[in-house]
Amino acid sequence: MSDKKNIKFSIIVPAFNEGNSVKNILEDLASYLESNFSRDRYEILVVDDGSTDSTFERAGSVEGVKVYRQPMNLGYGAAIKRGVREAAFDWIFLMDSDGQHKVENLDEFIGKAEEGYLLVIGARKKNSHSLWWRQPGKRLINTIANLLSDVPILDINSGMRLLRKDVFLRYEAIYPNGFSITTTMTLAVAGDGFPMAFVPITTYPREGRSSNVSFIKDGINTLVNVVRAISLFNPLRVFIPSSLVCLALGLYYGITNILNLGRLSRTSIVCLMIGAMLFLFGILADQLALLRRQHGISDKN
Repeated sequence: MSDKKNIKFSIIVPAFNEGNSVKNILEDLASYLESNFSRDRYEILVVDDGSTDSTFERAGSVEGVKVYRQPMNLGYGAAIKRGVREAAFDWIFLMDSDGQHKVENLDEFIGKAEEGYLLVIGARKKNSHSLWWRQPGKRLINTIANLLSDVPILDINSGMRLLRKDVFLRYEAIYPNGFSITTTMTLAVAGDGFPMAFVPITTYPREGRSSNVSFIKDGINTLVNVVRAISLFNPLRVFIPSSLVCLALGLYYGITNILNLGRLSRTSIVCLMIGAMLFLFGILADQLALLRRQHGISDKN
């Protein structure tokens, strides 16, 4: 294997109202990188997502950090997309600006990239800090994603990840501007069959302000984007189970009503029709997904 430090990468740090913590976090990051990598191998980009505090000024005061400012608060996903477009190197490393992510195991991510993986995700360990009331929702979304996906996904929306810039840009058109960008990214890469790996990481309590993630709003958006992404890349995983459920209900009600009443009920007929329609929609959507792969965005790898 070649030297892990041969990969050149752009570290993108989206930030919104993190003025109380962003400078210390960036100084620690810059110090670690300077000690472990030659300066021509990396760059640090901060995207200030329309902060109303001192985030922009404090981030800009750290030597060697490039800071870009969004004209208004457009969202976590929009900040990442801006950062990727500004990035100079072929590999993108994403991390949060609130102190939850540490880069001491960055070599593990780079090692996986050297092995040929195009997306390397930091899978949070059980001892990682996380708000207890978010755990049921995260487990539900991860379970649904694994049921609908062809590949096992250890952590679907971890914000710490390394990937090729051209792979990111391949799906830019479908990325949401909110927190669900990481979920969509994971499912898109998995859906197109690109090699993806996971590196165990530990996350820590955030520094500065409290999180602005909405449990209900962002949770629903994430769930919707899971179904949307799977429908786009592997629609049969969504339509066939739904079709089978409706057909099974139709058969159950149909047989029950024939035995008890001697005729089919309207409920059974409706369930059977919906099941048949979902099956046909699934076949059509699968053909469209195949055409998208053949004639859509070109493979840049």
